Amino acid sequence: MQFTVLTENRVRKRGLLAEHGLSLWIEHDGMCILFDTGQSDVYVRNAAALGIDLKRADCIVLSHGHYDHCGGYPHFPGTQPVTYVRRAAFAPKFGRDSEGTRDIRIPWQPEGYPIQYTEECTQIAPRAWLCSGIACTAPFESLSPGLMTLSDGNLVTDPMTDEQVLVLETERGLVLFIGCSHPGVVSCLQHVQQRFPDKPLYALFAGMHLAGVRPERLDRTMDEFAACGLARLFPVHCTGVEESCRMKARFGSGCTLCQAGDTIVI
Repeated sequence: MQFTVLTENRVRKRGLLAEHGLSLWIEHDGMCILFDTGQSDVYVRNAAALGIDLKRADCIVLSHGHYDHCGGYPHFPGTQPVTYVRRAAFAPKFGRDSEGTRDIRIPWQPEGYPIQYTEECTQIAPRAWLCSGIACTAPFESLSPGLMTLSDGNLVTDPMTDEQVLVLETERGLVLFIGCSHPGVVSCLQHVQQRFPDKPLYALFAGMHLAGVRPERLDRTMDEFAACGLARLFPVHCTGVEESCRMKARFGSGCTLCQAGDTIVI
């Protein structure tokens, strides 16, 4: 399998663009998967510059219901293929911090698009699954109090049950793709391990939502990565620059810091 980063927060290659968001082009077992679409048409423009024909996509996976992962969806060139997303992704979603509350939901409605709502474990190909409904189980992780949704008209902490992990089986083990790991990246790993107890984990490509966390939490997270046998790490997007560099320092060649335009072969 191989995958190319179409959209990421950073870029260093001439002729490509970056934005706060994520989009990947994944080729696996003869199948082409577009994983997330960033927040604009940047992924379309970068794909064209890289010679990737997005119309070859067999499906689109939307990891969760935030604008920086789904906003670019209407810009897809031509008619979108079947699109896998959780129904809860279309709930009202807000971000709240010291500067106030802002709308961060998907900026379009699902009507008229080829949407297929996924269950807690949906198989989309012989060796490809989407896992969701992930609980925050790791004792040192917690849901972000700054991510909100509406319940009976009131703002409450978003449980992020719409976050779904793309799980691809390879000869080396399972390769996981996660948009933001909002339930906690270790909780996401534990969830997949429970679903596939007989399949070893091999690689993790993820936005890990670790920017600014306490050093103790980052250390425990990396300890769990080592304990579960991950051989390759690809921290991106919301993981945090300092946090990604600490992972690189600990895991060396086992950790790759990706940017828009990079292609990885497994």
